[in-house]
Amino acid sequence: MKKLIPLSLFFLFLMACKNDPKQENTKEEITTTDLVTEKVMKRSTDYTNCEAVKCPSIDVAYYNFKGTENTEALNQRNQAFLAKVIYTNQETGESPETIDEAIDKFINDYHKFKQDFPESSAEYELMIDQHLKEENKNKLVIETKSYTYMGGAHGYGATHFSTFDKKDGHFIEKEEMITDIQGFTREIENIFRKKKGISPKESLNARGYFFEDDQFVLPENMAITKDSVHLMYNPYEIAAYAEGQIKMVVPTAQLQKFLKNEE
Repeated sequence: MKKLIPLSLFFLFLMACKNDPKQENTKEEITTTDLVTEKVMKRSTDYTNCEAVKCPSIDVAYYNFKGTENTEALNQRNQAFLAKVIYTNQETGESPETIDEAIDKFINDYHKFKQDFPESSAEYELMIDQHLKEENKNKLVIETKSYTYMGGAHGYGATHFSTFDKKDGHFIEKEEMITDIQGFTREIENIFRKKKGISPKESLNARGYFFEDDQFVLPENMAITKDSVHLMYNPYEIAAYAEGQIKMVVPTAQLQKFLKNEE
């Protein structure tokens, strides 16, 4: 239960913002080292397909960057990343390119759900917020918290880390930041086992985890900052939903021998 408290507090904060009319359609501007970071807010009332009919609850806050010649590419990558978080076609695996397109599809799915199951009292929810975790001359590290509910027993809350190259806006994969991926993975596995009280030769899956072939893998979401390496397994990634998020924060200095030195 303790693992869920920070995420719960985050969503309580978002709900408070939603109920405050002063928060709607506002933009918060923060000047970083060479960028102006603009916080853009999206609500269901911003969309034409919600003008005449009831719509799901939508609270989306994301960054739009200004101030340098490369911000267009950076914004495109961030939008595409968030669009995938908001909406992914379960059959094709495809996602829209922009946040507005993704929210439109989310709203249309809600309307179709209500048409197919008019007696259902379930309502859809979408909440997203971004925080700038670190910036230097080469990269931006962004933390995104998301929550979606589309009927069913419970919603789904997740934390996503994205690292962008400020020069060309591309999404930096972990392989670009780690020089020895195998050594790094072994070290993180040792830390994970120690944290969970699992001996070096003990089966991970025997403890209730979902690692394929019982082989440890790094989480999908990882951020490397000057001081810390953040690793986040979201619900269902390696364990049951009840396990919640599994997070590890390791001092960067402890893993430096596996990491690429930044110029």
